[in-house]
Amino acid sequence: MLKAIFLSLLSVQLISAQVQEWGQCGGASHTGSKECVSGLVCVYVDYWFSQCQKPSGTTNSPPTTTTQNTVVTSGGSGGSSSDPCSHGTFCINGTKILDSNRRPFLIRGINNAHADWDNWSRSWALKSLNKIAEYKTNTVRVQWRMKINNNDLTLSHLENIIVTAKNLGMVSMVQLHDATGDSDPNALKSCAQWFVNHLSLFQKHKQYVMINIANEWSPWGTSGADWKNAYLTAINLIRSAGWQGIIVVDAPAYAQDPNAIIQYGSDIMFHDKTNNKNGNILFSLHTYVQWKKTNGDYQFRNHLTKIVDKGLPVVIGEFADKHPEHPSCQWADIDYLDLMKVCKERDIGYLGWSWAGNGWDCNQSIAALNMIQGDQQVESTWTQGVLSDWGKKIYDTPLYGIKATSVKASIFP
Repeated sequence: MLKAIFLSLLSVQLISAQVQEWGQCGGASHTGSKECVSGLVCVYVDYWFSQCQKPSGTTNSPPTTTTQNTVVTSGGSGGSSSDPCSHGTFCINGTKILDSNRRPFLIRGINNAHADWDNWSRSWALKSLNKIAEYKTNTVRVQWRMKINNNDLTLSHLENIIVTAKNLGMVSMVQLHDATGDSDPNALKSCAQWFVNHLSLFQKHKQYVMINIANEWSPWGTSGADWKNAYLTAINLIRSAGWQGIIVVDAPAYAQDPNAIIQYGSDIMFHDKTNNKNGNILFSLHTYVQWKKTNGDYQFRNHLTKIVDKGLPVVIGEFADKHPEHPSCQWADIDYLDLMKVCKERDIGYLGWSWAGNGWDCNQSIAALNMIQGDQQVESTWTQGVLSDWGKKIYDTPLYGIKATSVKASIFP
């Protein structure tokens, strides 16, 4: 009986050590299991990453050419995909981000409303970067817009933000806010074209920036397939212009739908690796009311684990501890602590929303989402940065908050 029990336990351990479909089974620095479950083979994708897939010719298998258990990808131009970290930019290694020194980097940061609060000669968001860095923030998600009317913001101001953040030891993830909630793929394409038109700025500072094409492109009800196809076009546009660094892709449905990443994320990643010889794609989720603590559509541990287990890199691009729910306009609690725990356990980056500058939703102020106390119409509120209740949660929570877990990228002194 004891022998039977031992053999049964051994069998369970062996099965649990095997990698499921789309999981990572090889690549430089990979220390996990290299054995796929029955019916799958370990497919070479690039220097850093191999994943378990069905053999070529089997249902749902990507189009590849097979030699024994190794797949040599083909198609596209622009050099070899053997080392996506050879471009002097941030890059993707399996589910992890590496800096240009090839050292792991875990995003711990916040969103800052530069386009909407640096205008009219205020520069309050820019001036707040000193205090933001003082709190051990290692990344700032920079809100920007293509169309900035009736104010004095220029591209040189955006460069000033990037340089100031760099000098303070922070990475800039630049996002365009113009296509938020837009269902038209051309709106997303326009955002991609804006980055192409101004790519020289990002190439100049490529070691310190990531491109987040569009904030929350696509409304509720957007299909995963439509989201995938629109982003393939946008990604190809930016890659063709010469950008080799990380491209951040917001999930559909105001960036809240994880199922699209689970279902189609591997297709986007595979396409970028084969057609563009790259693969530096980082998926982003904004975890608001759809992820609420009670009766939410999605659960942090369940859905984030599914994404990571598919070998896909993901960042929480926005989150808060609460948010108004539509159409009731009642505030719903979001289990920020559980989210931060899962992020620490699975090495997932996060960016809280937001330093200050929150306006109105449901005919009510949402200034409760500000991380700092005081009147946001006053410059000193931004620059003194006295933490609000929400700010204390994201920065000061023991073991999981920014101060406890943030480490600068190794590219900074």
